[in-house]
Amino acid sequence: MKRNRISAGILLAVGILVLLYTGSYGMFCVLAAVLFLLLCLAIYTVLAGRNLAGYIQLPENGEKKARISGKICIENHSILPLFCVGCDLYWANRLTGEKGKEKILFGIAGKKTEEIQFSFETVYSGECTVQAQTLECMDSLRIFRRKIPVSMYGATVILPEIYDAREEITHSESYNMESFRYSQEHGGEDAGETFQVREYEAGDSMKQIHWKLSARLNDLVVREPGYPVTRSVLVFLETGYEGSFPDPEYLDRQASVALSVTDALLRQGITCQLGFYDFALNRVFQENIQDMESFWQAAVLVVRAGRQENGVSGLRRFLENCEEWQAGHYIYVTAKEAAKEVVLLQESAEVTILNGEDNSQA
Repeated sequence: MKRNRISAGILLAVGILVLLYTGSYGMFCVLAAVLFLLLCLAIYTVLAGRNLAGYIQLPENGEKKARISGKICIENHSILPLFCVGCDLYWANRLTGEKGKEKILFGIAGKKTEEIQFSFETVYSGECTVQAQTLECMDSLRIFRRKIPVSMYGATVILPEIYDAREEITHSESYNMESFRYSQEHGGEDAGETFQVREYEAGDSMKQIHWKLSARLNDLVVREPGYPVTRSVLVFLETGYEGSFPDPEYLDRQASVALSVTDALLRQGITCQLGFYDFALNRVFQENIQDMESFWQAAVLVVRAGRQENGVSGLRRFLENCEEWQAGHYIYVTAKEAAKEVVLLQESAEVTILNGEDNSQA
């Protein structure tokens, strides 16, 4: 468009010089017509595109190293058509920091909706966001333009590879029932441990009834389950680094390791949780992994989690917010060297350190 403006300016300047030199009435008419045309184009550019709305559509999930296709839908509520509209689409991978830009041009008739296809490719897993902040409306000759602010956003999730985790990490011996401690102050949901016996109340499950004691007392009594204050296994994903971010490849592999270990624990029937600190939301996530549905829900949270560089570790934030929570076995997964706060975990529990940088046990 800049080239069109320069060309129009040069031709207009040449026409004015010719008019001044020759004084030709014909040249005067030509210049007047050109100026009138430019004025009409400028006015049209101002009036058109006043009632535009748009949104971005992306698939819920995508794949690494494959083109991800989406579309931008633009609604023109005005009767005036738009001959040329430009839009810059910016995409980014929140996990690895990959970024890109797609430029699209299109036209749209009055009172119509236009769907424009676009695609991009990411090498790594993560949540990929696509957004546009302005639409650039231009006249048919692309001499005048007007920027219209918009807010269009879309996101798709590319999950990391889930592989068979190593046997020594997921061996059933790591699940130690003796590592459970139960609260003496309030009940919970662990039917394997009784907190107290009390009279039956409306709404109590029939499974909680202590039939032998009820027969002896000639009244219904129930067992109230215990509340474990120490869990079995916590897979913790590090999201904060004192130095710069690890390479995108290591961040991708870290997520893959954490989810693969969690998946292997689940398939062996080992009770576990997946935890991390989200620096974007400033909160701790501790997801109970009970079935494949809860596993995939946690997997999406992992790739969406906000990371931080040049600051404190995610483990430190976890310990600050969960002082009373303790696991019997921690599996700490990082993409660089382990945070110094790991020694605090080792004082009270078994700790396995996995590094996405080399995918080996420390």
